[in-house]
Amino acid sequence: MQSDHNNRVVIVGAGITGLVLGHELLKNGYRVTILEKEAVIGGLIKTFNYNGNGFDIGPHRIYSSDSKVQDYLYQVLGEDLIKIERKSFIYSKGRYFNWPLLFREVFKLSFKEKMLILRDLVFNITRQHKTQIDFAGYIKNNYGETIYKIFFHDLVAKFLSLPASDIHWSWAKSGIEKALIDEKIYSRNLKDLFYMVLKSGNYSMDYFYPRKGIGLLSEKLSELVKKSGGIIKNNTRIKSLERKDGIIKKIILEDESIEPYLLVWTGNLNDLSGLVGLKEEWFIYHPIAVYALFFKNKYLRQRFQWCYYSGSDISFYRLSMPEVFSKDLVNSNTSTIIAECSFDENHSFDNHVAKIINDLKNVSVIEESCQPFYYLRKDIKDAYPVYALDYIDRKDKFFEYMKCFKNLKFAGRGGLFWYNNIDECIINAFQTAKDISS
Repeated sequence: MQSDHNNRVVIVGAGITGLVLGHELLKNGYRVTILEKEAVIGGLIKTFNYNGNGFDIGPHRIYSSDSKVQDYLYQVLGEDLIKIERKSFIYSKGRYFNWPLLFREVFKLSFKEKMLILRDLVFNITRQHKTQIDFAGYIKNNYGETIYKIFFHDLVAKFLSLPASDIHWSWAKSGIEKALIDEKIYSRNLKDLFYMVLKSGNYSMDYFYPRKGIGLLSEKLSELVKKSGGIIKNNTRIKSLERKDGIIKKIILEDESIEPYLLVWTGNLNDLSGLVGLKEEWFIYHPIAVYALFFKNKYLRQRFQWCYYSGSDISFYRLSMPEVFSKDLVNSNTSTIIAECSFDENHSFDNHVAKIINDLKNVSVIEESCQPFYYLRKDIKDAYPVYALDYIDRKDKFFEYMKCFKNLKFAGRGGLFWYNNIDECIINAFQTAKDISS
């Protein structure tokens, strides 16, 4: 630990990484200030509430085989941490498929699709693979043209508002690994996927979830940080950084300045690049619009934690149902559906909601007579890091330049420009705290 009287660590971003890191550093004797530009802490780990009905911004469930992560979650959440089974699907061409695929899903494919997948399997085993450049190339190379067309082509374009040919192949690899998170059913290519589908057995897995919504994790961590003497400042933006001889001497805020021993950045990297005189839009972060629709009955025709929707004619790319995560998230006479859409500031709110409702009926999620009694929208401006084709080169150049600052570190999804899960954020916070303390 720093022996100097100034052991103030300033963490930018009160998401899961920033909060866990702050908590760990406080236990190690550091003074901690966390700066959050939004009004509500948590980053993507937020739960909003309307009249007793809770919903997350982006559905979350936590899986980790790391006992240290599990112990930490129980330490923070106690009896509010519950176990849930995975219930996720992907919708394509009028059909719902379990994801990961189960043997019975094969029977939902047409005879032609089955034959084309078998052809792709033979090609996958016998041909020499091409160099992987983009998302489309990775999926076709490893899973075949048919799987790509059925499940990924339209979905990826909707999800990131970019064609698959403009997205780096590592996004596909990362996404597949997160979908098939159980090491026992790891799927590197079509041959593995084929074997996984043919295997008998149930891929039921236990996941963790906070009883009152994922935002409860952020709230409990915030309480621990404050109880340990840490400071969290919401609605706070850095105006400038005072630098000298490779050291960040002062962090200038609207109403005060802070002299840090160390600055740890977990937020949007474009915010930092502007502060140090680089091009502000150095990285691409994808914004999303989240629509919450509340219904007065229980006539939902599907039940899942979340489902991805392929098809360019469908207005949303993912739906989630809070009550399938935890019954404590909805009132007894209410059902809530969360629709995630690409952000478009030109969308007419009411017109887009009408399109969502119509699409919910077309994909057999709600009955024809169903209408929401209330709906709202939440916009998230920098939800996902986008792995554009040149992102690795940009990332390398950016972090090479940042090495000139001796008391600056990076962590978390935002700070490392890293598409990751909650458990990975927690592990990263543990390691960062260990590196700082040693």
